[in-house]
Amino acid sequence: MLFAGEDGVKKVRILSGGEKVRCLLSKMMISGANVLIFDEPTNHLDMESITALNNGMTKIPWCTALLFQRPPDRADHSQPYHGDRTGR
Repeated sequence: MLFAGEDGVKKVRILSGGEKVRCLLSKMMISGANVLIFDEPTNHLDMESITALNNGMTKIPWCTALLFQRPPDRADHSQPYHGDRTGR
């Protein structure tokens, strides 16, 4: 997971956010978990394809899926999106 030298023996509490995520991904891989990770999977899909993806994912009983998606009206990827008070 690209930890070099002394980085491989750091205490978890002092790791950066990205390093902690890499540790969690490593733990999931070692445990044999069935997980699909999608980073903005519907960006270039039409509605029919998005529906097919959603329907297909509901038919996989053994899998957990993590989906990362920005709202369509937010093109600026430089800032994280935390939603607003309306629940969007």
